[in-house]
Amino acid sequence: MLLGNIALLTKKRLQWDAPNLRITNEPAANELLRGKYREGWGV
Repeated sequence: MLLGNIALLTKKRLQWDAPNLRITNEPAANELLRGKYREGWGV
């Protein structure tokens, strides 16, 4: 579902590299895969 939302935001067809967990054809879309946490918080 997350990849679908990113595809809608970028208005492009995304190519997913599953072993490396990356989008290969749209480098800017990789930044949307993970959220940014406030200082003091993280996973």
